[in-house]
Amino acid sequence: MAAGMAVSAVGYLLIAAWPADLANASYGPLPRMDVDLVVTGLGLGLVIAPVSSAALAFVPAARHGVASAAVVVARMMGMLLGISALSAWGFHRFHALTADLKPPLPFQMSKDEFARQLKVYNAAVDDALRTEYQEIFWITAGLCVLGAVLALAAGGRDARQDRDDGRIRPSIRHTGRDLGKDSATGQVPSDGLGNILGKDG
Repeated sequence: MAAGMAVSAVGYLLIAAWPADLANASYGPLPRMDVDLVVTGLGLGLVIAPVSSAALAFVPAARHGVASAAVVVARMMGMLLGISALSAWGFHRFHALTADLKPPLPFQMSKDEFARQLKVYNAAVDDALRTEYQEIFWITAGLCVLGAVLALAAGGRDARQDRDDGRIRPSIRHTGRDLGKDSATGQVPSDGLGNILGKDG
């Protein structure tokens, strides 16, 4: 988990540093955009299996289905909340960066002057967009670093081990049918035959 989050952080930092002319940027023969996206996706992909494994190790086998579903739901909710929060912050940031920009109007000026001012205005908007996205990806990279630190902190903990005496204990009491026990009370019947009605029952 920590390695995957660290690789993702590096990928997001690379994305945050994308130049304005991204179409022509490359790492030798490889397009820069493709390489950076592959690095980021690889890191995120490495996290999926360890997270699922940790969740399954935390619960008894009878709850593995619920645990797997909970991991998927948590991952989807995390993506939705993360994208929503970063998008809201990005819109606010873009509004702040362009608050003083005024689009030129083609009145009382020549066509050449209007074209020049419009070019300056569009360049300022493009710079604001690049700044907004760069900061979004910087924040995302920081969250990945935080995730890597939390993964390292949780890596040494075994939820199935009792810290006091080292004995393995079930995380939930078994209340189902068990040989020799009443399924309702969990107590051994007095006749010892596993039937609360007795031998004739």
